[in-house]
Amino acid sequence: MKASDRTESPRTSAPSVPDDRCGYVFEAGDSLSTEGDGCCLREAWDGKDRCKWHLDADKADVLREDDFRDETNLVGGVFRGSVLSGGDSLAGRRFSSGDFSGSDLSGVDLSEADLGGANLANADLRDADFTGANLRGADLTDANARGATFEDANL
Repeated sequence: MKASDRTESPRTSAPSVPDDRCGYVFEAGDSLSTEGDGCCLREAWDGKDRCKWHLDADKADVLREDDFRDETNLVGGVFRGSVLSGGDSLAGRRFSSGDFSGSDLSGVDLSEADLGGANLANADLRDADFTGANLRGADLTDANARGATFEDANL
């Protein structure tokens, strides 16, 4: 695949990246914890033009709990339609500007997570723990957050 075949990045100043790498460029300054820009250099997933985190697709059958084990910085990730319920811990991870629309995050520990600007519209957030999480600018339209904990969260 040629670099010119890549999906457009949200920014036009994307650095040159090898064809087998994701190349997703994000504004890390949108997060409360960092400044500047970043570029994802993870391997492109399954012959696609992006890694599995930044591939613009429904993730219902793609992501599993084990996928998150070594990942902490998932800024701009696409998790749309994923099912991550059942008490998984995603505490302290960076998901700013991520797309969780229509996802099932019921019972998930997202304490201290950075979800600033994330899309959580129509997500199932029942009994999730957002203690100390950053949700500034997050879209919670039609999300079901019954029983969720938002103690000390930045809303």
